[in-house]
Amino acid sequence: MVTWKFEKGDDEVEITPKGRLTLSSAHQELQAALAGSGIAHLFEDYVRDDVERGRLIELLCDWKQKLPSWYLYYPSRRHTSAAMRAFLEYTRNQRLDTGAPHKRIS
Repeated sequence: MVTWKFEKGDDEVEITPKGRLTLSSAHQELQAALAGSGIAHLFEDYVRDDVERGRLIELLCDWKQKLPSWYLYYPSRRHTSAAMRAFLEYTRNQRLDTGAPHKRIS
């Protein structure tokens, strides 16, 4: 089972759901929630339309998901493509703009 992690201010909560239905994809979770089969733990952007149209109800509104840091692994070759260089530069700038801790991205 996956543990759901939430934070509100300095408080952190971990919930390990117990139930009879276990799913392995966000799409399956969304479909089950829309069918009334239970609670889904999904990204806000993924369900925004369903919430706005009243098909889903947001729970724990004042708690936010505690998300892990993202990591990017790629081969460090001498001749990196222009597209990859642009993506890396964009990623570096996004991390700096959001105030996220900056780790070296080479």
